[in-house]
Amino acid sequence: MAVSALAYLFKKKLAKTASAEEKAALKQLLQDSRNEPEFKRLLDEAFRETGEELKMNEVAADQVLEIIFNAENKTDGSGKVVRMASRKRRNIVAAAIACMLIVSSLWIMREIRQGRNTELVQNTIQHDLAPPASPKAVLTLSSGAKIFLDSAGLGSIAKEGNVNVVKMPDGQIVYKGQGKEISYHTISLPRGSRPMQLTLSDGSHIWLNAASSITYPAAFPGGKRNVTIQGEVYFEVAKNPSAPFTVQTGQTTVEVLGTHFNVNSYEDESGVSITLLEGSVKVEKTGAGKVSRILTPGQQAIVTQSIAVMDKVDTEAVMAWKNGYFSLKGADLTSIMRQVSRWYDVEVSYEGEITDKRFVGVISRDVSLSDLLKSLHEFGISGQLDNQKLTIRSK
Repeated sequence: MAVSALAYLFKKKLAKTASAEEKAALKQLLQDSRNEPEFKRLLDEAFRETGEELKMNEVAADQVLEIIFNAENKTDGSGKVVRMASRKRRNIVAAAIACMLIVSSLWIMREIRQGRNTELVQNTIQHDLAPPASPKAVLTLSSGAKIFLDSAGLGSIAKEGNVNVVKMPDGQIVYKGQGKEISYHTISLPRGSRPMQLTLSDGSHIWLNAASSITYPAAFPGGKRNVTIQGEVYFEVAKNPSAPFTVQTGQTTVEVLGTHFNVNSYEDESGVSITLLEGSVKVEKTGAGKVSRILTPGQQAIVTQSIAVMDKVDTEAVMAWKNGYFSLKGADLTSIMRQVSRWYDVEVSYEGEITDKRFVGVISRDVSLSDLLKSLHEFGISGQLDNQKLTIRSK
């Protein structure tokens, strides 16, 4: 059976033997939607051969081509990529090209495991860290009693008045019932913990990321629903026009009636970011210089000394943590390593000059630390782990 031009060029690209002319020819073939079925088949075969499964995200075609096809995009002097590709080409084929970047990364991992790439092996960490196996959450009741949720049994684990705290088979914590007295509970997740889901007594669904916490009433008897958070938390708030839902973190307040939004308030980030996926929220900076803004879906507010609003934010990249992967899209090295630090519970330091390049692609959160670093090696990043201290070097 004859091998098609697409199959031939695809295999050469993954094997890193494609010439500049062959890369250009492959790029041309991928831009023809008639080749989509065959390309999907080739992707499926590549994944089956590697024996790996990573979650993927659509990545803008112009950013992916910069890495895969050595596109001659220029920078604006600040390290940001000046996008040269037409937005009209960001169709389903662009998503397939994004998949190729991940397949290439998997191909590298397979070669490492088979011992064919000694240079990469020498640049990886000497011992490994597995991804977190479970949420290591601690529930603190109003009495001060603590319940370690990973070791707690299923079913009712606590009771506050008429409200039962129930641990579900999937590990989710659900509050069932209503009460007239306000008593506060806190759930805290340390670094090196998987995210967890919580359902409040009003029916609101909440997801906590590693190194995050939320304090909330066991029941909401009054006309307001107030919670306080630290770290990163995603909310799907149950609609109740008579009881506004308020999220407080430091001097930032988010007020909603019913909506979906993400709040990132880690202390090592440059500001508090609120990203709206659905509905409408009011973001307010309290204290001196009080200011507020209303967000619409797809907008992100960055709260520092004031409030800056960004339009058309990549919400999939923002929600990558909840969906099980690291999004590298548009991120710099230090922002990626802040996520790595929280996920694997390591202290990150840098040796030599820190690259200011921006990255593309996605990496599953279910890989070990060494496999994550092997993927980043494609971008000239290497790391060395000593106990819980990770030293990063960039070429």
